[in-house]
Amino acid sequence: NVSTTVPTINSWHHAVATIATGTSLILYSDASSVKTATLSNAIAVNSGGFALGKAGEQNAEYFQGQITQVCIWDSVLTSGNVTTLYNSGVPIDPRRIDPTNVKACWFCGDGESEGSGLTVYNGENNNNNLTLNNGADFSTTSP
Repeated sequence: NVSTTVPTINSWHHAVATIATGTSLILYSDASSVKTATLSNAIAVNSGGFALGKAGEQNAEYFQGQITQVCIWDSVLTSGNVTTLYNSGVPIDPRRIDPTNVKACWFCGDGESEGSGLTVYNGENNNNNLTLNNGADFSTTSP
C-alpha cells in the first residue's frame, strides 16, 4: 500500500501516521489524509526498537532529508489533533497534544541540550534516547 501523494522536494512537510488496533493505518501529509489502509499484520511494540527513515529490512532505502521532531503517543490521534499539530505550517510542540499519552518525543537538532554525537535525547526524560545510524547526523540548518 503506497500513497500516490508525492511531496514537493526542497520544502518542509509535516507527516503523521496513526495506527489503531494495530492494523488500521492513516497517513497524513501537511494535515491532509493521503492514505488509509488495513495492514495485514498488526504493529507490535517490542524491545528491539524501530527504524525511522528506512524502507525495508534488506537493501534498505534511507530517507534523504531532515527530520526535526518525532513523537510517539500511546493513543490514536484524531484528524483534528493532526490539524492542530500542523498549525498551518507552523508546527506546535507535539507534547501539547494528548500529553498524558506521550511516550517519547525527540527534537532533532534543536540545540545542544537536545542531543550530541549520535544521540538525540528523549524530551520525556524516560531514557528512550534515539541513536543516529547509517550516516545520520545533526544539522545546523532548520527546514
